[in-house]
Amino acid sequence: MLGLSGGIDSALVAAIAVDALGAQRVHCVMLPSTTRRRKACSDAPACAQALGMRYDKIADRADRSTASWSLKDLSPARMRDITEENLQSRVRGTILMAIRTSSAAWS
Repeated sequence: MLGLSGGIDSALVAAIAVDALGAQRVHCVMLPSTTRRRKACSDAPACAQALGMRYDKIADRADRSTASWSLKDLSPARMRDITEENLQSRVRGTILMAIRTSSAAWS
């Protein structure tokens, strides 16, 4: 299981995973966001298709927005830069972990 963003880093990781494990054993998930380029949103499924991997797209906006809203009074000036990016990364990690540990995701 890996997050596939549509960027070069995750595409390279996906290619290495397919080479090492085989496409049938690699599951990629894209978690789109407001900060991601539109092109990346089309590059991720194209990468998954080219490598023959399982690919799912799951929205993470609500959880990240809730976290941002909860913290806005503590650091309003920074919520649009590094803090927002860090929250996004952590929410994505939590979602990927939940998918991985769920037996329903592998049926």
